Amino acid sequence: MVQRFFDHAAGFCLWISKAAIIVLAGLICTDIFARWAFRAPVPGAYELVGILGALTVVFALPAVQHRHAFIRVEIVTDRLTPRARGRLQGLLAWLEALVFAILAVQFLLSARTTARAGEVTDILRLPQWPVYAAVAVAFALVSAMAVQQTLAAGSVGTPDEP
Repeated sequence: MVQRFFDHAAGFCLWISKAAIIVLAGLICTDIFARWAFRAPVPGAYELVGILGALTVVFALPAVQHRHAFIRVEIVTDRLTPRARGRLQGLLAWLEALVFAILAVQFLLSARTTARAGEVTDILRLPQWPVYAAVAVAFALVSAMAVQQTLAAGSVGTPDEP
């Protein structure tokens, strides 16, 4: 049941990431065309490109985690015994879960702070807190997936290959 949740959550996050990159590409093309044809940029294009770029990367991370696709330095790990490699991968997975959990909490706190302060973007006056909250959710999901995958693989001592 937990695995099915992560399957669907990773797919949904990847869908958001793909949609954001399509909108990002469309916005950039529109901005370039508007500058060329009308000598006027799309208002707030830089703000939207920044937001969409962040969402593209952040919402791709759960799918990367789900597929065990984070890059490892194989030049080091290939020289280890399978047992040592498994222990190192288990340790790194727990460290990864901790780092993403800390990031999630920090972004959640930033979302709360920016919401209370009423911070908005400079040009379009969009509230900033939803972006911070979305990033926090994606990071929390990556952290939870790392914990689940590590426990499912037997924690320390078993390589986490799919």
